[in-house]
Formats: sequence, C-alpha cells, structure tokens
Amino acid sequence: KGKMTSRVSATVVKPNRLIVNDANGGWYTQEMEMFQYGAANSPYEIELPLRITSSNGVFQVSLDEAMILRQAPTPALQFQAAQISMANVGSAAQKLSVGTPVQFDNPTSAQPLQDTIGDYTLTISAQPPDGDFKTTAGIYQGELKLTFEPVVKAQP
Repeated sequence: KGKMTSRVSATVVKPNRLIVNDANGGWYTQEMEMFQYGAANSPYEIELPLRITSSNGVFQVSLDEAMILRQAPTPALQFQAAQISMANVGSAAQKLSVGTPVQFDNPTSAQPLQDTIGDYTLTISAQPPDGDFKTTAGIYQGELKLTFEPVVKAQP
C-alpha cells in the first residue's frame, strides 16, 4: 500500500546584507553644501551622518576616484583634491583613499543572527583655489564616488 508519512526538512539561509543609508534611513537626494568655518584660507567642510546595516558586521570602504570641486563656467578653476574620512561615532576618523579599502566594524548585535547597525560620520574637506576672493568666487561642484563592500568573515 505504500508509505503514509514522509519527512521533510528545510534550511533557512539568511542573506548577507550591506545597506548604506543616511541617518534617517534614506539617502542624500540633493546636492550637499560645504561651508568654510574659519579664515579665508581654511578648508570648506561638510559632515554627513551614515547608518550602515551589515549581516556580518565587517565591511570596507574605498574612494573610487579623487573628488575635485570645479567651477562650472571655468573648469580650470578648482579646489585642491578633497580629503575624505569616515569614523564610527565616538571613534577616530580614518582617511579614505583611491584603491586602498579601509575596514570598519559595526557594534555587535544584541541577538545572534541579527544584522548589526553602526552609525558613522563621513567628512569631506577641501581647500579652495589659490587667489583672491574676487577671482575665485563662484559655485563649485564635484562628485563623491565610494565603494562599500562586505568583508568575508570565517564562521566560528
């Protein structure tokens, strides 16, 4: 007459995630404005809060290309290459550079198998072009390109 019962088993695999958001869970959809807080020879700066969700808690960040702020009507008029750094809130900033990934670790999650969440600050700083304010005044624009990648971690 045949078998009446069968045994079925399943394995649920949690996908490995790496999600980069602004502090509100979205992303920066408009241009960011940098400010000069010091004297005329001080850099223009901006700090951007990031929230990073990671399944294994370890990821790396690298700068894809140098960020140069250029004046639209006169592209030869440009800032010095921007300095980009990132820090976990409460930790020292680490400089990001082209082709050299920097590793970051999210705080450990409260529950096993739960994604880790870390709050970070991305800082951009750039020196304005040489010259007097009359000849260098204007609107400058640049594009920041970063790569965020999970780091493979051996299972215990």
